[in-house]
Amino acid sequence: MVPYNNRTAKKNLQAGIEKMEGKLTVADKIYRAFRSGRPFKKDRLMNPIQALAEVCGMRDKLRGAMQPSLDPEDSATAIVFWRTLDEPPVVRMVRVGKETDVLDEMLSKNAEVKYAAVTLGAIFALRDRERGIIRRWTHPFLLSDEASQVLDKALDSQEFKSAVN
Repeated sequence: MVPYNNRTAKKNLQAGIEKMEGKLTVADKIYRAFRSGRPFKKDRLMNPIQALAEVCGMRDKLRGAMQPSLDPEDSATAIVFWRTLDEPPVVRMVRVGKETDVLDEMLSKNAEVKYAAVTLGAIFALRDRERGIIRRWTHPFLLSDEASQVLDKALDSQEFKSAVN
């Protein structure tokens, strides 16, 4: 932010901020409020239950912010995890009421080989009907270049792209 030296500069800065605020849509404001805050400085390697609980909390926060003015169905949340390094990462939608299905898959309840998934992060989508766009973004749990690349590829996965249309 540019420092201001006098009252006129401060007043001009405030006028610019108000003008920018006037051009934001409701979805822009929700997106900005959801993304605000301090970024994480260290990896957060969590077990599947903790990771899914955090993603569900984030999903509920986003849907709650949308509740008064937007349709919560215009958002999507997914969790990205790795079962084994020789397989591609798995992207699973975290829908309301279907969390146990995702947890069973993360804990390999239905698989022959038992494993505990490594959660890379979460991905989100928010439809802005006023502008006609869909915002997609990532929220990493592991802070590495490889994890960031995997999350970016997960944004383009077919399952996630078809979640909000």
